Order: sequence, then structure tokens, then C-alpha cells
Amino acid sequence: MRIKKATHFEQVPLEVVLQVANLHEDELPHADWHVPLREAQAETDPRRIHEKVMEAESVIFKRSQELANASDGHAERVAIKQGLDELLRIKTETLNWPDIRKRQD
Repeated sequence: MRIKKATHFEQVPLEVVLQVANLHEDELPHADWHVPLREAQAETDPRRIHEKVMEAESVIFKRSQELANASDGHAERVAIKQGLDELLRIKTETLNWPDIRKRQD
């Protein structure tokens, strides 16, 4: 597997997320969510980053709903969680959204 060098806009490439989850893209037959995630990671136009992130979150949400009652899919759920963490990183570091992980209630 070829892992591309990370840039400012993609600190954790999807390939690394899948590797950490011990998966390969071809092992996620219904994982169409990785395409919009990659697009969000690769986007360099600040005006389009928000659009790409929202698109990726929408596709991930739909896939998460499909997996909700499935007995299998644990590995994909792990990869989805890591993908969502990456989208949150993009939102906080690139779009300057508040980091909800640092919030203390």
C-alpha cells in the first residue's frame, strides 16, 4: 500500500486510518464514504473545504445508519470513527471551528 505524504490539509491520510484499523479499501465493499473523506482531506480551497467536509459527514452518517443494526462491520465502524476524527480535525484546524473535545461542562 502506498501512503502519500501528508500536507497541511491532510494530516492523517485515509490510507493511514485504514491501516490503523487493520483494513484495506477493498475490504470495505460498501464504504463509499472514503471517497468524500479523501476529497475533504485533499481540498485546498478554503471556500470549498466546508462543503467537502459536510458531504463526507453526510455519507458517513448514512453508512453508519446502515451499520447500526448489523452484527458485523466492527472494523468499518472503527475506520468510520477515525474518519470522523479526521473531519473534526479539519474543521478545527483548517476552518477554525471550536474544538468540542476541549470543552469542559
